[in-house]
Order: sequence, then C-alpha cells, then structure tokens
Amino acid sequence: MRRGARQWGSVLIAACAATLMTGCLAQDPAPKKAAPDPSISTLPKPTASRSVAPLPSTDPGAAAQKVAESWVKAYVGRHYADPNVNSYLGAIAPYSTPALVTRLRSSTDNTCSAVCQDYRKNKTVVSAQIDGSNIPDEAPRTSTQVWVEVSYEEQMDPDDDDAGDVPKGMQLVLVKVQGKWLVDKQIQR
Repeated sequence: MRRGARQWGSVLIAACAATLMTGCLAQDPAPKKAAPDPSISTLPKPTASRSVAPLPSTDPGAAAQKVAESWVKAYVGRHYADPNVNSYLGAIAPYSTPALVTRLRSSTDNTCSAVCQDYRKNKTVVSAQIDGSNIPDEAPRTSTQVWVEVSYEEQMDPDDDDAGDVPKGMQLVLVKVQGKWLVDKQIQR
C-alpha cells in the first residue's frame, strides 16, 4: 500500500502541478496595464465637422511671432535724430518683404510735418513695449502664410502727459520667403 500510495502521491503531485501551470496560464488574466492619463484619454478626437481648421504640420508658432514683434518695434520706433521721416523703412526691412517696404515707401510722405518738427524740438523718442503676440485659432494660415496679432504700448520719452503709454495692437500677415518669416501686410494698426 505504501508503494501504491507513493505512486498515487507522485501522480497526484504531477497532476496538481500540471493543473496549476495550465490553470495559471489559462485562467489568470494578463497583467493589467496602467490606465492612460485621464486628461489625455478624454480629449476629443478631431472630426471633419470641426469649425476651426487644425494647424498645419508646419505651424509657424514662435518664429513668426518673434518676427512680428520685432517688426512692430521697428515700425513704431522713432528718434528725434532720425535723418528723415522714412528712416523707419530701413529698420523694418530685415523683417519685411521687399514688396511691403516698397508699398510703404510709395505711400509715405517724407516731409517733416508739425508733429515731426515737435519731436525734433523736444528730443522725443517713441518706442513700442511689446505686451505679447499670438496667432488666433480662427486666423487664416497655411504652411507659408499666417496672421499674427501683436499687443504693445506706445511709449514717448519725454512722456507726453496727455497721451502717456497708450495700449495698441496690430494685425500682421507674415509669409515664408526662402524659409524665413517676413511681414507682408499690416491689416490693422
């Protein structure tokens, strides 16, 4: 009986081991993966009915905004010692298309008006303090063109007590020329 019990015990142990092995593999579910971050998994998926066009893969982002901000600083900036009224054209040229500089040159009178003479007399310096810029979601854009809004304060030194620092804004159209963003139009001042 001992020998039969021993054989039976060996068979029973082998059977239990086999059952446990197959049972573990067949019955235990695969290890659970961590649930995705709810903030990511709950984002809506883009659909064709979306009212705002998605950004192109060549989103201009910060590069176009930086050019727009530099352009506004150069455009607004005036110094009493400027050799002529159109001196700003040289300052905006590195940030502008040649066509824009040509259009502005042909539409600007180079005569020093009463305001210009006042600036020279009072040694006035005008500058733009940039408050920020953005590319609105609804703004037209392609991989080679984008609209940028720039907010700034026009500052005058010596400070004009009547005007002070005046908050202003501009909308600009930038185009990509030879891989570089340049201002091509001023939509609003």
